[in-house]
Amino acid sequence: MSPLWSILTDHVHSDEQRPIRFFYGARTRADLFMLDEIAALATSLPDFKFIPALSDAADSPLEIARAAAVVASLGAELALTGNTNLTGDAITGVALAEAACCAAARLTEINLARVPSDPRLDEAAGLTRQASAARAKALGGTDGTQSSKE
Repeated sequence: MSPLWSILTDHVHSDEQRPIRFFYGARTRADLFMLDEIAALATSLPDFKFIPALSDAADSPLEIARAAAVVASLGAELALTGNTNLTGDAITGVALAEAACCAAARLTEINLARVPSDPRLDEAAGLTRQASAARAKALGGTDGTQSSKE
């Protein structure tokens, strides 16, 4: 942190007006330090943005993506084999589960953007594909009008 802090404080004392984006990588928020000093520095710089990049922050959305992919798969099975009076409800559940999976997977990607080799990125992408396949299966056809129960 010392070399970076020196660069930032020198920039405050210079007349330069360049934008600064400070990505601060750590596993958890508790691992970050000098946050008060960084906040004070930010008040001195007109175009300063502080972005904590927390790798453990990817765990919660990844768990949501895992659960949502399972729900989407179960819903697809229900849409195809369950009570025909509930097919629309099952398809709706699958669509919502797919959306939750995709959103949570995207959060995982955002949180791991600075760690492109993290295997959780591949898992998140795979979960998104699984949930999308479940939606396609639940709809039964590309236009959503076919069902294997017909």
